[in-house]
Amino acid sequence: MLYTIIKNLNDNLKLIFDKTKADVKKQERMKNILKLHHKMCDVQDLFNEALGFPILVFCGMVTLQFLQTLNFILEYKLRSSRISINATIAEVLISAAITVILILSTFTIAICTNRTKKENQHTFDICQQSLIDLPTVNRNTKLVEFNLREGVLQLKQQLKYRHPHFTAANCFIVDITIISRIIGMVLSYAVILLQFN
Repeated sequence: MLYTIIKNLNDNLKLIFDKTKADVKKQERMKNILKLHHKMCDVQDLFNEALGFPILVFCGMVTLQFLQTLNFILEYKLRSSRISINATIAEVLISAAITVILILSTFTIAICTNRTKKENQHTFDICQQSLIDLPTVNRNTKLVEFNLREGVLQLKQQLKYRHPHFTAANCFIVDITIISRIIGMVLSYAVILLQFN
C-alpha cells in the first residue's frame, strides 16, 4: 500500500518537472505532494504502531522454528550415529518444511518493505535532480519557479526527517537484511551448540 502511494507521489512529482508539458497548477500539485508525503508518513507510523509487535513476535517465531529444525537435524544425525535419540525423519522433514515456509514469509515481508524504502529513495533522487534543473534564486527568477524550488526543498527536508521505514516494535528496522540477521543468529547458536558436543 505505501509502495503504491510513494510511486504515485513520484509519478506526480515527475509530472511537475516534465519540461514537455506546460502545467499552470505546478504550485498546487507541489503542495498536494507535500501533504500526501506527510500523511503517508503518518500512515506508516500507524502501521508500525499496530503491526510492529506482531512482526517482532513473528521474527522470534521464525528464529525459534529455525532453531528447532536445527535441533531436530542434529538429533537425527546423532541417532544415525547409533546414539539413542527420539527424532524421526518425519519430524525433521515437517520441521524443515515449516521453517522454509516461515523464512519465505519473512522474505516476502522484507521484499515489500525494501521496495517501499527504494521508492522513497527514488523520491529523494527526483527532488535532487529537480533542484539541479530548477534555476537558482535570483531577481530574474519567476515566482512560480521560486515557489517550486521552496516546495522541493521542503519535501527534501521531510524526506530527511520523516522517511518511511518499517520497524518491529522499534527494536529493529524490517528490511531485506532481516533474513541475514536471523540466519546469523541461528548459525551463532549452532556453532555454540556444536562446541559443546
